[in-house]
Amino acid sequence: MKSHCGKNLIQRNTSSDRVSDYDDLDTGPDITIYFGLSPEAVPRKCDRKQAEIFCKFKVSEDSDPFEGDYSKHIPFERSTKAAQRTLEQISVYAIAQLAAQNRTHIFSLLIFPAYARFLRWDRSGVIVTNKIHFEDDGLLMIQFFQQLNNASPKIRGVDETVQPAKYLSWRQRCQIRKALEVDSHKVLYEMKIGERRFIVSDSIFEPFFSVPTAFGRSTRCIRAYNLDKQIDEPDVCILKDYWRSLASNHKDEYLILQKLHDHKVRHVPQAYCGGDVGDGNHQTKTQDYATEDDPKLRSFRHFRLAIQRIQCHLEQVGKVSNAVMATGHAAEAHTDAYTKAGVLHRDVSAANVMADMRTDGTVDGYLIDWDMAIEVNTSPVIYVMPPERTGTWYFLAARLISKRWQDPTQRQSRLDDIESFGHLLVYIATHFTQHEWGASTQLTHFIKNYFAEYIVKDGICYGGIYKAYFLSTHGGELTGILYNKPLAMTIFKICQVLASRYPFTSMAFVDGEYRTNTHFVDDETSDMSKPYWLSDLIKDMLAMPGWESEPGGKLVKHHPPGIDTAGEAQVSHATSESGAAAPMGYTSGPWLKVGGPDPDKGKSSTATKRGTGKKRKRGE
Repeated sequence: MKSHCGKNLIQRNTSSDRVSDYDDLDTGPDITIYFGLSPEAVPRKCDRKQAEIFCKFKVSEDSDPFEGDYSKHIPFERSTKAAQRTLEQISVYAIAQLAAQNRTHIFSLLIFPAYARFLRWDRSGVIVTNKIHFEDDGLLMIQFFQQLNNASPKIRGVDETVQPAKYLSWRQRCQIRKALEVDSHKVLYEMKIGERRFIVSDSIFEPFFSVPTAFGRSTRCIRAYNLDKQIDEPDVCILKDYWRSLASNHKDEYLILQKLHDHKVRHVPQAYCGGDVGDGNHQTKTQDYATEDDPKLRSFRHFRLAIQRIQCHLEQVGKVSNAVMATGHAAEAHTDAYTKAGVLHRDVSAANVMADMRTDGTVDGYLIDWDMAIEVNTSPVIYVMPPERTGTWYFLAARLISKRWQDPTQRQSRLDDIESFGHLLVYIATHFTQHEWGASTQLTHFIKNYFAEYIVKDGICYGGIYKAYFLSTHGGELTGILYNKPLAMTIFKICQVLASRYPFTSMAFVDGEYRTNTHFVDDETSDMSKPYWLSDLIKDMLAMPGWESEPGGKLVKHHPPGIDTAGEAQVSHATSESGAAAPMGYTSGPWLKVGGPDPDKGKSSTATKRGTGKKRKRGE
């Protein structure tokens, strides 16, 4: 390759590099290729921020994850353990590179003793070439690298809308670094939304919030200095960079937030500007190459949004009452949006409820992340939603994920989102309050049963039975062991109302025989029809004494055995990030793990969204 591409191409043997310095993704590509850098600028260790192509070598064709003849094999992925292991590895490489760089797409190379395959990744999927045999088609390898070497950065997938900041005075640079709270050695970059300029630091490569995925929205949030700020706008805002779905019924998030503020919806962040990024090169192309046998892949467009900076997530607000108050404010925002503006959020989760601290120690809660929201007609009694199941598996209504309660003619409704707030309070209670279980295996079992429960049937993941049972029994299993009694009573009262959604049947042994006993356990079903019943209930409960009593008044963090740092369920969910309706997929919260059951197994083609990869611990 060097003889054809000259000094512009640099290759490094990085097969011994297992884990990067700034996340736990296991990335050990056998060869890392760079373009246009001096040898001195390329470290021996894999530099994911500058790498152009990751190459993976396999000595056996059994490790090839793809069939040789696509026309005879639909799907064309192979299911052997060796093939799946390779698919997992190259997927992790793609995730790692896309997370560390600003790219519209990337290329990678899979090499076997007699042939190779090129892969092109974007947020819609991956396109895989046929086998390129070295003996017969080796010239194609040379031609590809020659053309890539001569191609513009845009053709290679580089996002040229992110550039080192120029024309800033020394005084401006000092002011910006102070506002962004970054050191003087940090490089400053300019990012644009339309004609408006925002300055960010190296944090664009290591954002305070990101969802490193090969496919889907790939959201990252960055603190940004508002260089062209308008009147009443702050110096520092949050720049949200992601790939929005081009579904026909979706408005972009900036338009949704504008509509919410026009209708005076409370407790939603202020949006300063937003819009699509770049030209047509900032739109996915994989979906255009899918075969007729493949399910329709989703199309995504690069998007940026500048919004109000909000201080903290729920687990950082100090007191249990503050976490519940923020949740009540978010529920109020949800109902305002629905009743005043005809907008349904569709992704209520712990990551999407945030808070600002007040001077008196209480909080203002916000419902954020409106990019999956849709406009609905609020006049019918039954609300029929678009066909995809959207949200975080941890918090989805039991009706949406349970085969027993699911109605295929009805999709996410206002009440489904309201139920998600109930599950959010259970999440707060189990993960961040003091209770008799502590960090025990009993807590582990409850978290897995309640939040992460799923079975796979006919390629579709189902769950929610335990959630429904919990609601129908008024949450007695949990409320009895909470030290914070007002929180326990709040969860009990919410379950009373939501229980009517799930008439639960059981068998009782009476008079020598088993009889079916149906539980319609809600005496307050009329509350369900009141739009603000949940936020009003939370306000009433917060007025009760006892929230500050110890033990139970302060937030804590439990790390039960077998549960990830912030809880297995935040890791295990279906999410709009990946578009997958299955647990163990990509997360939209601040705690990352990828991999798990594949909802699209058995449905793929030469354009596929399969490989998810898995996070491994260091040394494994």
